[in-house]
Amino acid sequence: MVFTANAGLVRKGVVALSRFLHPERQGEEPHFRKWFDESGFAVRELPRAVPFEGEGDALFEADNSRLWAGYGMRSRVSSHPYLQETWGVEVISLRLIDPRFYHLDTCFCPLFGGYLLYYPEAFDAASQAKIEYRYPREKRIVVSLQDALRFACNAINVGRTILLNEVSAQLAGRLEAEGFDVIQLPLTEFLKAGGAAKCLVLRLSEMEATHGFAVSRQPAVA
Repeated sequence: MVFTANAGLVRKGVVALSRFLHPERQGEEPHFRKWFDESGFAVRELPRAVPFEGEGDALFEADNSRLWAGYGMRSRVSSHPYLQETWGVEVISLRLIDPRFYHLDTCFCPLFGGYLLYYPEAFDAASQAKIEYRYPREKRIVVSLQDALRFACNAINVGRTILLNEVSAQLAGRLEAEGFDVIQLPLTEFLKAGGAAKCLVLRLSEMEATHGFAVSRQPAVA
């Protein structure tokens, strides 16, 4: 249960609990539910027939104005109306088409100040158009395939600070040029299991309030 981001999606004290697609991970669900119950969260459970893998496939804009929701690999688009109903927020559905980027948070990261870090080729053409419509060109930071495969988009962003796996000097320089403090971490062992920095973290509260996160207790080993 290292990849804490997949426990669910949290906002305003309510969690939409994950419904894992694969049986190998479904055993995690009761443990996540127990933790959220004991921690005072209101728990929303989606039907078993509606796969949804939490913050791995659903990311709020940095200002919480909208919710980006991925589907096509693990989560299903049928989960998105439940998210809309739960929080009354605009939900924008993005279809993932590259199996190497099986969760939205492996290829898409909304950043402070209205910026976006993403790998466009992970999405179909219609989804790319949705992204381009809502983010002006100067706010879109496109990563190379090399950096995408290092899960550069699987980053933790708190204000002007970004924590992520080791990336190219070009990408680090671009982020720094936009005013971000980039902290690179050796996460190669987690990459072997298909995750990096963001996969290890679940946001528990609105960023502007407490910067609260639940974090995996596993150490990072290079």
